[in-house]
Amino acid sequence: NKMEIIIVSLVGLACLKLIRLPQPLKPPFKTVCLLVCLVAVFPVAADETNGVPIDELGPFHVRFEKISQKQGLSQSTVNDIIQDRQGFLWFATQDGLNRYDGYTFKIFRNEVGNPNSLSHNFVTCMYLDAKGIMWLGTDGGGLNRFDPRTETFTHFRHDENNPGSLSHDHVNRISGERGGILWIGTRGGFN
Repeated sequence: NKMEIIIVSLVGLACLKLIRLPQPLKPPFKTVCLLVCLVAVFPVAADETNGVPIDELGPFHVRFEKISQKQGLSQSTVNDIIQDRQGFLWFATQDGLNRYDGYTFKIFRNEVGNPNSLSHNFVTCMYLDAKGIMWLGTDGGGLNRFDPRTETFTHFRHDENNPGSLSHDHVNRISGERGGILWIGTRGGFN
């Protein structure tokens, strides 16, 4: 009944340390209470929905929407996805960088002769820094810095004559930390 669910929910919240109980719960009891809370409050199987269709369960319902080339995505293999501060979704694909506003796509690709375009169309990974600047790894084009205000790219490539340059032009991962420090994983090592 509803009272049992409320009690189990309160104990579950206490397990998650979202509310305080007079005495802390011991580890075995804590785990059991949390599991009971999850099963009681969040139905995990159709049998536990009391005959209510899964699509009518309200806030616990998950729905997937397909976005593909049919809707304007440049290529069907998506390597990474991020959302910026303006709410745009960005997709790293093997055929450029795709910006999605919920209705249409804008695609950024390498443009021969344009040094401010994407260095390589195969985008492997992305990272959005604290200033809203997007960093893109490519498969053969090194690292790109994308400024969303100007919609231009700055390239950082491997240069065998410069030991301070990127160690390889294939970038696998990008991560960052406070202070603007970027960590770049490439086929040639960690930068």
